[in-house]
Formats: sequence, C-alpha cells, structure tokens
Amino acid sequence: MVFTTVGFGDLVPTGAIRVLSAAEGLAGLAMITWSASFTFLAMQRLWPHLLTQSERNAKD
Repeated sequence: MVFTTVGFGDLVPTGAIRVLSAAEGLAGLAMITWSASFTFLAMQRLWPHLLTQSERNAKD
C-alpha cells in the first residue's frame, strides 16, 4: 500500500535519505491527525453554545 508517493517508482530514495523520507511521511500523518483532533475539540466547545442558542430561538 502506498501512503506517500511522488509516483509509483519514479523517484526512489536511496541511502540515508530513506530515513528522511520516512520521517516526512510520518510528520505529514501526524499533522493531519493533529488538525483533525484540534477541529474536533474546537467544535466540541462551540456546539453546546450553538445548540442552546438555537433552542432559545425555537422557543421564541
């Protein structure tokens, strides 16, 4: 399975640069995970406020 690629075998890192390539892929995965977690936590704090506000508007 291919997670990060510039093509299917077009560019293949050799030598010590292979470690850097693997670290770059892991860093990208970590940033995607962090941004999804950050968005979830931000919306978790915001949604209860929005729900109570919409309930107030429905009662009016």
